[in-house]
Amino acid sequence: MELIVLTILLVTSALYVTRPWMRAVLGLSAVSALIFLALDQEPSVASRLEVYRPAVLVKETGERYSGSSACRSCHPSAYTSWYRSYHRTMTQVATPESVLGPFDGRVLVDTDRKYRVFKHNGGFFVDMPVFGTEGVAEAERLVRPVVMTTGSHHMQAYWIPMPSFGEEIPKEERQAFKTLCSRCHGPDARGGRAPGLIDASLGKSQIIEGLNTPSHVSLDRNTSEYGQAVSYANRVQYTGRLAQFPFVYLIKAKRWAHEDHTFLQAPDPLDESEPYGDRWSDGCDQCHSVRASFKWVPGQQVGEANVAELGIACEACHGPGKAHIARFTGPLDRYSGRIDDTAEDDIVNPSKLDHRKASHVCAQCHAELVLSEDGDDFYPGNTIQSFGHVVQYLPEAPPDWLANHLAEEPNLLNDAFWKDGTIRVAGRDFNGLAKTGCFTRGTMSCLSCHTMHGGDPNDQLKAKAIGNDVCVECHPKEGADISAHTHHPADSAGSLCYNCHMPHTTIGLLGVIRAHRVDSPNAKTSAWTGRPTACNLCHLDKTLAEVAESLTEWYEQEPLKPTKEHSTRAASILGLLKGDAVVRATYAWHMGWPPAQAASGTNWIAPYLVELLNDPYSSVRFVAGKAISSLPGFKQFAYDYIGTDQTYERAASTARAQWQETAPKLNRPELLLRQGQVDTETLHAIKKNRDDTPVRVNE
Repeated sequence: MELIVLTILLVTSALYVTRPWMRAVLGLSAVSALIFLALDQEPSVASRLEVYRPAVLVKETGERYSGSSACRSCHPSAYTSWYRSYHRTMTQVATPESVLGPFDGRVLVDTDRKYRVFKHNGGFFVDMPVFGTEGVAEAERLVRPVVMTTGSHHMQAYWIPMPSFGEEIPKEERQAFKTLCSRCHGPDARGGRAPGLIDASLGKSQIIEGLNTPSHVSLDRNTSEYGQAVSYANRVQYTGRLAQFPFVYLIKAKRWAHEDHTFLQAPDPLDESEPYGDRWSDGCDQCHSVRASFKWVPGQQVGEANVAELGIACEACHGPGKAHIARFTGPLDRYSGRIDDTAEDDIVNPSKLDHRKASHVCAQCHAELVLSEDGDDFYPGNTIQSFGHVVQYLPEAPPDWLANHLAEEPNLLNDAFWKDGTIRVAGRDFNGLAKTGCFTRGTMSCLSCHTMHGGDPNDQLKAKAIGNDVCVECHPKEGADISAHTHHPADSAGSLCYNCHMPHTTIGLLGVIRAHRVDSPNAKTSAWTGRPTACNLCHLDKTLAEVAESLTEWYEQEPLKPTKEHSTRAASILGLLKGDAVVRATYAWHMGWPPAQAASGTNWIAPYLVELLNDPYSSVRFVAGKAISSLPGFKQFAYDYIGTDQTYERAASTARAQWQETAPKLNRPELLLRQGQVDTETLHAIKKNRDDTPVRVNE
């Protein structure tokens, strides 16, 4: 009764409110309330949500997996250390404990499309446009429960069931499609002479456009069969159980953001209709759960998605454990297993594998792979090559498997790699390790530095991997006198091995992380690839030519023949003003990095970060805004990286004026400063040559 009264009040209020935005909010609320009038009449709705989550196969007889809880009694310490990790909470059932975003009734807006996030009877719900529509009319809106979350450290995504609560496709719709359309589109729309429609992600308007082409002119549109066939075509545009709600919650920033604004990618043309969301069963499941699988069932509106366990759990790294648990259930079996460590066991301990296979356990998720068509499923202890090909930068003469993949994803190499072959996408750490001499010629593995058990959950580093200890184990000569090797004070950031040999040149999570290709700074490489040298990422105020001279003097590197710009302009300013989006983000992040601020000073940085506040890439704007707020005097600087050209310009003007009030009277031509004034003419001349090649770093 209370819900009926609330609905009437909301509808009535919406009619009398004069402000358009308030009317829109009340209207959305009224639509939601009307839908809940229907939902409340269906007591089984809550219990039916489970059907949309991947079925957990350990519940079924005959599966090889047992789930992490079965490991706890015999391995309590390992279980406890894993349990507190972000691997465990990577994907979870949506509960008040797991959901981090505020579902408090607020309205979120993107390209004039409106979304509302709210709670109802202990559940979490979204009110949003139907995929493929503008979401303006009541018929173009849907209310969906959040059934699952992914992420708990940097950002959190939310999975909603699609396309409706009903799973079965009406038989008459399927038969109508078969009668009218299967001759071209194949059985059940799988494809034939005409393309398949299953998972094509076509919106209703796009389907109508297709039906208006000459090839469909003979169809009689005045029959019930025609409408039923079109309905079937709409239903199979998404056959997975789950789609991602378009907004994610940025945990540290404490804000919602549309997914398009959480990755480094060129801005897409504005699309009035809501595109289909990312699909759980289209790749997300493989690395965010254990042993995921999916198959489409033609007679159902959704397919069958399965997992052994949500999140990244014990059996992802140690292999299926059911046989192991059965064998060691008895106390005598456990005791004999402890005293005889040569006994065969199908459980894999990555720390006891050779360094390659140990790293391949991580590579199943932390690598850019092209899966082999005839490859086996990956199990810990196997080689990654039995599962897929590790992508490397081979643009000139790619092997057949890579050439075939590039035909589908032609920008992969240019987006994902620096031109020297170093991967620049977060989460693909093995691709960097695979090009590292310490791995290819030595025995370094992922486990040399990382551990799932006992490390800080933030990065899973071993205690000895926080400083130089891991490196000097293999390089004792350099470790004996670190200053003689680095030419920096022993206790400075310049003497931390990682800063020079694993600089932050990998893009991800609205920031920059360390490269996992271990190499040495080289000015000549930087000059032709654009990949910043580690030296210039700390010494932001130095030119590339200055760095090159030091590298030649200290390490006998081949001298650089610098261009005029490399000799007269700080490398960071050139990168900020004319680099591609990855270069701009990399330098901007380092302008907020404390070691770089200590080495280069901060009193000159603000006016150059200001130039990125209206960058076309939202992730570059985010990084620049965060870096500015780290500067002295800018802690309270107000800036929203998802705004308009007008708001960006107002923020830029405010920041320029604020810097000018305290700017020192510096004369540093390499920083474009004369008597504390920025040489705007030269700045704009450099910026005109900005590399606007579209880049998409798909984490």
